[in-house]
Amino acid sequence: MAAASPSPPRLAVNPAFAETHFIVVDFEGTTPKGAPPEPIELAAPGMQHEPGRGPVRSGFQFQSLIRPPDHAPVTPLDTAQTGITAVDVADAPDAATVLRTLAEALPRRPKVLVAHHAPVEAGIIYRYREHCPRLAYAQLICTRLLARHLWPGLTSYGLDALLAHCGIPQPADRHRALDDVLVTAGLFRHLLTEAARHHTITAFTDLIRAAGVKPRAAAPKQLELPWPPTSLRIAVRPTTHAHPSRATRAWLEVFFAIRALADSGQTVVLITHRLASVRHADLIHVLDGGRLVESGSPDQLLANGGLYAELFELQARQFVPEGAPVPSPRASRPKTPSTSTHS
Repeated sequence: MAAASPSPPRLAVNPAFAETHFIVVDFEGTTPKGAPPEPIELAAPGMQHEPGRGPVRSGFQFQSLIRPPDHAPVTPLDTAQTGITAVDVADAPDAATVLRTLAEALPRRPKVLVAHHAPVEAGIIYRYREHCPRLAYAQLICTRLLARHLWPGLTSYGLDALLAHCGIPQPADRHRALDDVLVTAGLFRHLLTEAARHHTITAFTDLIRAAGVKPRAAAPKQLELPWPPTSLRIAVRPTTHAHPSRATRAWLEVFFAIRALADSGQTVVLITHRLASVRHADLIHVLDGGRLVESGSPDQLLANGGLYAELFELQARQFVPEGAPVPSPRASRPKTPSTSTHS
């Protein structure tokens, strides 16, 4: 009797795939002459794999109009395509505020962004990366690339063409962010179902290889995001002999990457003597000569008046006029326990 051949691995049982929160994003925007596109609307629902059902809506959803900068006003052509007028966005928050709000609202677990023709979304997020590092360092998946991988030879991979190919009805309000992003989510689900049916993609790494778009804001080399995600990351503050301005910018990039790692659900242990870089830590351990002398949150350690408070004041005095009061660091925001641990 011939032995039965083992069944091929399935993406649905891949731990990294099952743990990931997929955030489908779509911007509507203006296209000012001689400048990159500026968003005027954003929608971002979440999806997560559910055993027996596949990727389904996770319950997370974000939507906002966006006020564009003065050099990129809403034009009659934009209104004709989207229905959004200059009056609609006049009192809306700007892009930096909207993207920061989205980043802060995201559940703290491993996430991947999904978009149709994702480089467009990646470009917008990259330009506002200072305000949304959690988004800027996230992996992206492009449904256009995934469709090319599954169905080579189609005459078009535009969203309308792929919706027709998959039998997905056109949305009632095409070219509005929420309607477009919901059909993109449906397309993503259809593509994953197709890949599972034909065993085209059996591992999460296959999915990233086939349809991944690297984030424009690449994490510094010593802080490259691990894939699949792991729960612990140890980082040592980099030392550089570069020009001071370059060194400062390099450290800011490292700091953004650390925050992105922590916010993705990983525990980050940061070894540093630069106390301003740990103001968001849940827990700080202070070592003196290799001996643990203090532990606590930034606020607790400052209130205790011990070694941490002394060193913080010494460092802070380098950046304030002589005789001026030393400002306290911003208080740590409440987080899920063990989301981020700095030492």
